[in-house]
Parts: sequence; C-alpha cells; structure tokens
Amino acid sequence: MLPVAGVVLLSGRCSFAAPRAVPVNVPLRLPLKKIERDIKQQLFTGPDGACVLVADARSCGRLSLSRPRISARGTLLRITCGATVLYGGREGSACADAQRWQGQLELAAQPIMDAAHRLLTLQVRDISFVDKDRKKVSVPALGDVAARLVTDRFAQAAVDCGPLVDRIAGLFAVLLPGGRERVDRALTSVSLGQPRVFMFSVAVRMSMAVEPLPSPPKAPAERIRAAREERLKRWDAFVTFISKRLGRNRPQEQQRGVSAVLLDARYELVEAEARPEAASADPVPGLLVRTWRRLRPVAADLSREPASAAGGDLENFIAAGNVLAALSAREKALNYQVTDEGLRAVAGIADPETRDDPLAYSTGVDQELRRLFGFGDPLPQPVIAPGMAMRHDAHGSRALLCLVGSMVPGAWLPASAWAAEEADAAAKLNSWVPLKGELTAYLETVRTLLVQLGDETLAKRPLDEPYARVYRDLVLATAWQESCWRQFIRKGDAITPLVSSASSVGLMQVNPRVWRGVYDVEGLYGDIRYNGRAGCEILLHYLRDYAIAKGEDKLDGGLDNLPRATYAIYNGGPGHRARYRSSTTSSSLKKIDAALWQKYDAVRAGKAMEVAGCYQ
Repeated sequence: MLPVAGVVLLSGRCSFAAPRAVPVNVPLRLPLKKIERDIKQQLFTGPDGACVLVADARSCGRLSLSRPRISARGTLLRITCGATVLYGGREGSACADAQRWQGQLELAAQPIMDAAHRLLTLQVRDISFVDKDRKKVSVPALGDVAARLVTDRFAQAAVDCGPLVDRIAGLFAVLLPGGRERVDRALTSVSLGQPRVFMFSVAVRMSMAVEPLPSPPKAPAERIRAAREERLKRWDAFVTFISKRLGRNRPQEQQRGVSAVLLDARYELVEAEARPEAASADPVPGLLVRTWRRLRPVAADLSREPASAAGGDLENFIAAGNVLAALSAREKALNYQVTDEGLRAVAGIADPETRDDPLAYSTGVDQELRRLFGFGDPLPQPVIAPGMAMRHDAHGSRALLCLVGSMVPGAWLPASAWAAEEADAAAKLNSWVPLKGELTAYLETVRTLLVQLGDETLAKRPLDEPYARVYRDLVLATAWQESCWRQFIRKGDAITPLVSSASSVGLMQVNPRVWRGVYDVEGLYGDIRYNGRAGCEILLHYLRDYAIAKGEDKLDGGLDNLPRATYAIYNGGPGHRARYRSSTTSSSLKKIDAALWQKYDAVRAGKAMEVAGCYQ
C-alpha cells in the first residue's frame, strides 16, 4: 500500500508532515543617496564636514577629504571627494613652510553584506588621486601612505540595514495571513544575500522560507466567476488610487510615466477579462507582479525627488510593494491570495492621510485622472438619441445602450426623416444603421464628423506639420480599422452599439474599462460624437506624448513610423509602442498592424471612402 501524500507512517500510526516551506525573495533597496549620507555622518566629522587623515603624530603631511559623492560604476561604487594636502618641513614641534596641494580623490569600492550584523560595508578596490587637469598624481609628502589611510578609514563605514529588514518583517506580518506563529517562523529563516549595484541604488536579496497556507475549498464555478469580476474591479481601483497618488502635483513628464503604467495595467486587465479559459483562476496576483515590475522603477525615480515631494513615504511604499509582489509571485506554491486588507495596507502607506477607500470602484468622470493623462477639462456632455435605453450584461457590469423599435415611434425612420427633424450630423448618425442605398451618404457624413473632431482636438493641443497631417489621416484610418466607421449595428429588433469581444465600443472602439474615470460610459455607448472625441483625444495623446516624444520618427522608416507606433499603443497599450519593429511580435499582432498600415496608406492617398468595402 502506498503512503498518502503528506502523511508519514511511524510505528503503525499516521503522522502528518509539516508542509514544505517555500522560498520567498524580497529585494531590499538602499538608495545611493542614503549610503552617501551615512558615510558623511560616520567619516566626515571634522571641521566644515571634512574627513581629516594624518599619517602619524610626527608627520607634517595631512590629507583632508570633503564633499563625498557616490555613483555606480559597473558592479562597484564610485566615490569621489575633494582632496587637500598640507605638507612642509618640521621645525621643533611645529611644521614650517606649509604648502597646499588640491585635487580629487577617486576610489572604487565593493559593497559587502555582513549578514550576521545586517551591515553593508565597503571594501576599497582601487584608489587614485587626480589633479585639476584630471591627471593621476602621487600625493605630495604622503605618497603611497595616502592610499592606506583612505582604505583604513573607509573600512570603518557601515550602513545599518537592520531598520530596513525590520520594516520588511513588519510588512510580512501585515501581508502574510495564517497567524503570528507562521509569520514568526518565516522571519526566523531570514537570510541576506550579497549586494548588487544599480544606477541609483544597491539591492540586497532578503530570503525567507514561508510555509504554504492550506488549499482553499473549491467553490462553484459561477461563484468563482462572480468573485473574479469583483476582484478585478478592486484591483483596478487600487492601481488607479496608487497612480493618482504618485502623479499628484508632479511635472507632466513624471505624470506620463505613471499614467503609462496605469494604462498597461488596464489593458492587461481587459485581456484577463476576455480569457474564458482562465475564468476559474484568480488573475490578481499575476496582474500585480507584472504591474509592479513596471511601477517600481517609476516610484523609485519619484522617491529621488527632494523631501518636499514626500520621498520618504515612497520608500516605505516601495518596500511594501516589494513584499506584496514577492508573495504574489509564489501564489500557487503558497496558496497565497492578495487580500483586500493587504491592498488597503499598501495604499495606506502610499497615502497615509487619505480617508478614501482605495478599493472603491466608480465609473464617473474623475477630473484628477484626466489631469494625470494631460487631458484637461472633461469632454462636452454626450447627447443620447431618444429611445436609447441602458441595459446590463448577465453580470450587471457592462453598460449597453439599445434602441428598441417598439419603444419609440418613428425609431426606424430612414436617415432622411431624421435629417428633416435634426440637421446636426451626429444626431443623424446616432442610431443610424445604413441600408444599402444609404451607405454613401452615411459614410460621407461620418467622414465629415471625423474630420471635424480631429480638427477640434488639434485646436486644443496643436501639432506642427507634418505631424498634424499624420494625425488627421490616422484618425480616419483608426476609425476604419476599429469599426468600419460604425457606432451602431442592428441586432434582431434593436439597434445597439458596436461592442467587441474585449468590450471596446463604438466608432473608435474606446474601451470603457481601460478609460474608466476618463470618459462618460453612456456617452461612449450612445453618442457617436462623444465616442469620436474620446478616440481622437486618446490618439493624439499617444501620437504626441509617446510616438513623437520617444523619437519613433528618428529611426529608420522616418515619419511612417509614427502611425505604426501610435496605433500599436492604441491597440495594446504603451508597452506595445515598439512592436511594429520588433522581430518577436506575434503573427496575429503583425497582421493587425499590417491591416492598419494598409488603411492609413489608402487614407493619405485620398482613398478613405474605400471603407465602403467593409459593407460588401
């Protein structure tokens, strides 16, 4: 008889073995500015913040170091200091004819972790003195003794990592469920690896062994799907809350970095929603790990701002995010679930003064979110056609607008009847699904509207030529690619908005989940002008702030790269900007990009009306 997994037979009795602990690694981040500050406090304690070194009591040579600066140099730390040497002959108990040499000390040091005492120390590997012309020199009077003095003094410096380790331990106690004893057992296994040098920090791997949680009971599939939808909403709310906090009162360039992370997170969320094969799995841990991989360097950049920019709070937030991401990365092995309490705890570290629930989900237009994207005031209010009714899908989550023929007298009138009552192009187009004989008139009306909306958007944020022409042509090509210039389609006895399998909607296929809080949801569904304005605003944002700003037109291919890069972002998020020129892009995405380029090329050749081919 074979033993049951997890059970050990001892003397005829059953004994359950303890679950095997799972290794979890968390990066400890020591900013170079902190290391520099600690070295100053420990070694540069002389007059005017100098580090004074004397060979011996009888020597008249004295080396004074000042203004230490630390930077990365490959795998080592580069430390530079101002260097001054006073030297002269001794007459009795005094030094006569003292002379002065001034230059700079440059040394390379290897950071070493003393794990037993949780101290980061420095091992000097190379020392040189340079004069004002940057030439290496031997220090007057001291010679080779100077190098020994410097090595011995810097060996005394140590950065105490204990507070950071304790902070991480405290975060584990908050974010790791299963009781205090389980947490304590994990913390007794803590070990620290050797440091790695990065451009702005030194990272140390903190490892511990964590016992997995018991497997949760299996729930009915329908209950899992419903819980999954709510989990995704709370995850979206969390990432949005963090993004608004990080982008608040920041320069536009920094806001752009934050908003790019938010957009990529939301595009990935939409992809997770659209995968039915994964409907029974919790998508949040994977989403968190990938989003944190992009968000952490952005937060680290912001943390290097002056203290007035709340850099201290961000250091704690980065530490908390590292712990949450480390646990999420071992989700299956640990049976770990990202809890609402854990997300709220991390959000509270990012913004300790907030009274808002960071997991509250709203579809209303959020002015702060629009500012984060650089969009300014909300778009004009949408105008919904008479008879449009709001519905929801089976899960009550997605807004659907439809015009039911029996609800409104005259709802099925041809376009000419609408035109007699309402001359406005958008009012004609709202709820107009053209019959075969109306197609040319319909497409000409849509083209006129798209041109107007593109010009209106450019008036708010102008582009110089030839960029403006690229934008205008791309508006028409994108609407062609996304919807064949359709806002509505006919389904049975109703006219309903065109909605993709990923829930993107209308003329410009704007996704309400990706752009939650930026646009009015009912307007995206029910008003072709509002949908077009939103798509034009998004397209200009991607062209100006990503494709042009990142210099896509400066690469081989020139100006033609801009529509390719812009549409790739429009289709897949900021992380897709370079996919049109990547050899690793999937064949399905290459096919999408090729189709867009074919349409763009037709539009700029004056053949935009070839869109009619969609209807054949």
